[in-house]
Amino acid sequence: MSEFAKKVDVASALTAREVCKYDYVILNMMSSLELMPVSDVLKTDADGNPAQLYFDPEELLEARFFSDEAELHVFRDSEDNLSAVLVRDEFLNDEYETCDVRYQTQSGKTLVVREYLKADEDGQMCAVLTRAAGIE
Repeated sequence: MSEFAKKVDVASALTAREVCKYDYVILNMMSSLELMPVSDVLKTDADGNPAQLYFDPEELLEARFFSDEAELHVFRDSEDNLSAVLVRDEFLNDEYETCDVRYQTQSGKTLVVREYLKADEDGQMCAVLTRAAGIE
């Protein structure tokens, strides 16, 4: 795992209190693929605080909760268990550069994907990791 991607405990990471830190989510469920604001997958308590996720983790194939600063990537491992990796820009060191690439979605929104680049032994820049970074 690279310096800016850290494996995290999925049970702790996949809670309403944690995912509300992100702006958007890409949910790849067994029955659908959705791109939406994180607020659309949160149930709130009587005081308006995030209390529960509004999807069934058993149906989840993959999720990417993201904002400009970070992405929480939840996925099924080779044994069909949920795993999670956190990527944060603050974990970067001077060896890496970033480049934002924009993709038009079918809904007309623009998905911003951040590429993390590092020079190889010949000095050529190579993408070592990509993550969702925003919606425009």
